[in-house]
Amino acid sequence: MDESKQACSHHGNKVSCVNKVPIFNTLSVREMEHIEGLAYPKKFGKDDVLFIEGEVLDKLLIIHTGKVKINEILESGEEHILRILSPGEFIGEYSLFEARECTGNIEALEATEVCVIEQRHVQELVELYPVIALKLLKELSQRLKKTEELVSILQMPKAEQRIATVLLQQWREEQGRFSLDIRKADLANIIGLTPESLSRKLSKFQKEGWIEMKGQREIMIKNKDAIQKVSEAYCRSLV
Repeated sequence: MDESKQACSHHGNKVSCVNKVPIFNTLSVREMEHIEGLAYPKKFGKDDVLFIEGEVLDKLLIIHTGKVKINEILESGEEHILRILSPGEFIGEYSLFEARECTGNIEALEATEVCVIEQRHVQELVELYPVIALKLLKELSQRLKKTEELVSILQMPKAEQRIATVLLQQWREEQGRFSLDIRKADLANIIGLTPESLSRKLSKFQKEGWIEMKGQREIMIKNKDAIQKVSEAYCRSLV
């Protein structure tokens, strides 16, 4: 990436990428303007590769628009999606400490624009604004928790248990009705199911009156207790 590019051009009338990021959004206007001046934009088309597994990632990449996925290719040749990132989320947080190799491929799921901050600038910002380091540690802690939750889901033997647990997680975050921010096929991949299996189980949940689906992504939980019972069946089986 060419650092000589001008600072992010979308900082005019639109909400800046820096303002979207939790580790920056409590800073003052002047402090955020300082950070914006260090960032530069990079655009990618759908399916473009930002970084490949093993490539050194020594930058902080903030998703401004679009979505990206981090995936790995298994020995079988199948893709396993590790994470999907939306606007305001970021990659390369370890650039605060050192340059690291990517643990997976980073690809654009759709037309995407990212803001890039070079490693040395990230380190300078932490020295200037120590609150960034504290918020970054909080963000990393939340990511670790989500990773542990995903590992727990993948250990569940039945598809309906995995799906019920994911629905409950969404319900806790958004209360009641929510829209999936990723395609069902990608969600199925993340929790180790086929798209067909996910669709069948969601249809079953709807037939039972537990959920109501509208369109491809909108879901309303109508019987939380029933879904909770399915999710907790795995935990009871371990006792």
